[in-house]
Amino acid sequence: MNTIIIEYEAEVNGCTPTLNISTTHNNSMKYDVVEHGTHTITQLINFSVIDKLRIKFANKVHSNSGETWLYIKKISIDGVDLGHTILEGKQWPQYDTQFHNTFNPPDFYQPGTKFFHNGVYELSIQLPIWKWYVNTVEQNA
Repeated sequence: MNTIIIEYEAEVNGCTPTLNISTTHNNSMKYDVVEHGTHTITQLINFSVIDKLRIKFANKVHSNSGETWLYIKKISIDGVDLGHTILEGKQWPQYDTQFHNTFNPPDFYQPGTKFFHNGVYELSIQLPIWKWYVNTVEQNA
């Protein structure tokens, strides 16, 4: 099992959004309620050697009382702070039909750490996480 820590900042208005943390190979049935402000979620998760971290933002609805959004500030896996590598992740938004037809938005956002729509953030990783992180940083240097 791997320990993942996600620090996020959120503004919540008129809904009760949730976060679900899983991988490509291991779905999780745990949903954390997203709260207004800065918060941390710690979860044990079982990554495969080659996998994708998946963070699903759900149950966000548009409200006349203000916008709801979520910003992933930091991700650590097994004590390794992924730093700027989280910006390599892609967010695949789930647009509502009216928004999509009116604005013709992109299929995904990269970096994808700020959610304004329901959707899924994905980041490809490899175990051991420290070796993957060092290799990723070296490739981007």
